[in-house]
Amino acid sequence: MATDTTPLALCEVVTLKLRPDERAALRATAASLGVGPSSYAADAVRRALGTERRRPLPQPRSALTEAVREATGALGRLGNLVNQVARRANLGQPAQAAELAAIRAMLAAIDARLGAALEA
Repeated sequence: MATDTTPLALCEVVTLKLRPDERAALRATAASLGVGPSSYAADAVRRALGTERRRPLPQPRSALTEAVREATGALGRLGNLVNQVARRANLGQPAQAAELAAIRAMLAAIDARLGAALEA
């Protein structure tokens, strides 16, 4: 006889009641770890029962980690702008002063954000 080992067959949905303030705290705490409230609550129940989760929940992100994540995205956007300016320059069109000012401003913002995170 074959057994069903799909994730749904291995789990059962459990409903619990929380006060609004408890639900808000659950959602905020779970969001700070980058997981959903259900995953966070299930992990708390497992710890209370003395069982373990297959994969540990992620640790809260540090201010530096968040700053680097934001800077990575900002550098991608900046790279797109630089590519556009370079493409036009290669076609013989001069770079616009406003574009160059935007690039400098974006670099300064990235530098300031990372500097603040390093000092924190």
